[in-house]
Amino acid sequence: RGGWLAGIFYATLSLPIGLMQTPVHDLALVPFTNGALLAFWRAARSTMTRRVMGWSLLAGVCLGGAILTKGLSGVAIVGLACATVLLIERRIRVAVVLGGALALMIGVAVAAPWFVAMEQAHPGYLEYYLLERHVLGFTTATQRHGRSAWHYYLPVVLGGGLPWILYAPFTTAGWRPRGSDPITERGFGDATRLGWSLLLTGTLFLSFSRSKLLTYALPLFPAIALLAAVAWLAWQQRSGDHP
Repeated sequence: RGGWLAGIFYATLSLPIGLMQTPVHDLALVPFTNGALLAFWRAARSTMTRRVMGWSLLAGVCLGGAILTKGLSGVAIVGLACATVLLIERRIRVAVVLGGALALMIGVAVAAPWFVAMEQAHPGYLEYYLLERHVLGFTTATQRHGRSAWHYYLPVVLGGGLPWILYAPFTTAGWRPRGSDPITERGFGDATRLGWSLLLTGTLFLSFSRSKLLTYALPLFPAIALLAAVAWLAWQQRSGDHP
């Protein structure tokens, strides 16, 4: 039920609606980053090493798609969100760390053939893409879209997340009703930690980058939909209350 709600909310967010008819390949980052996040989330909660590696394998395939779509930005967004959740929940252990390394290697392996082919067709492409577009694009204003203000993404996230971002504050412990049972409460907590971790760390990462463009923020918007779904479900369980 929460998944259906989150899907409806994401499909009716301002920025995704505005870009639905726009031919930008950044849109492909959304399923790839979300697939990797879900796989890493499952891996961290698996008790058997075999299952941890299995979920990490799936995460690696998704990371490979993210690399093919937009280079290393999707990997950074996923990595920061997952690391934050692992630290908050104290789930860092050897199997999970090894699974993350495996996923990164698989992601590179998935994307490598295309980059090798591009380097052969256009010598110097790798230096341009990895050094100029990534390193210099993050640290300097020498690239396209490199002269925007540091707070560029705040109105993008706040305005592009309307109307459902208005529900996000009601997922915090003080404003959200507790779940009707321990399983429901645990689900609310899991979704809230993942949603806020993705939204906050992703926004900070993109804000620190000197090269800015509104489509770069697309992977963050499912977090808004997830948080809104938590708020709706939490209030809806109370008799007499309507979200």
